[in-house]
Amino acid sequence: MPKAYPQHLDANAHDALAAAFHREGSVVLRQLFDPDKLREWSAAFAPLLKKHIELERSSPNRGNSRYYVTLPFIGCFADPAIFENDDILAVVERIVGRSMVMCQLATPIGVRLPGMASGYPATFP
Repeated sequence: MPKAYPQHLDANAHDALAAAFHREGSVVLRQLFDPDKLREWSAAFAPLLKKHIELERSSPNRGNSRYYVTLPFIGCFADPAIFENDDILAVVERIVGRSMVMCQLATPIGVRLPGMASGYPATFP
């Protein structure tokens, strides 16, 4: 039987994830979103990243092969199931408090290029 998405976490899991963030500096909420939805985001994101890389090629503002791409609140990116996700909001609230303001949907990206050291962090949605 396929998993139902989104997965819902309880308050103990939210507390544990926030504690992990404070201990380790980052946290990943695994299996939170439907993989098909994430594939759709990845396909829509690829041309945005390509355009951003072209714009920053001559004047990178985050270092070599590092990019911060702001996502538009249109199409698949205008999905409240992602940016209003109860589990994400609960964990973030535990980390930064109730007065949090999340004003932007964006992603920091490290792109691994041929010849780049293997220890260099690279991410791609």
